[in-house]
Amino acid sequence: MDADAMDADAMDADAMDADAMDADILGGMEMGFVTVLVLSGHTKVEEISRYAYQPNFVVTSLAHIPNEICKIAGLGKCTRMAATG
Repeated sequence: MDADAMDADAMDADAMDADAMDADILGGMEMGFVTVLVLSGHTKVEEISRYAYQPNFVVTSLAHIPNEICKIAGLGKCTRMAATG
């Protein structure tokens, strides 16, 4: 699957954010979620390549997730995200 197709699929999927590759990311992948590894927890960036599986996205903080979504959607950097309910 090419990157554009994967990104489009990611926009229509449930997502799971997590800070541990060995349990959280693996579990999210097994459940069919788009996975977001947050580097503020257990797993460090230099450890990611050691795993046979990879998260869909890696961010340094939960605060960066909205901007990643905007980049995928082709909106550039979002300055404000509105809550929907």
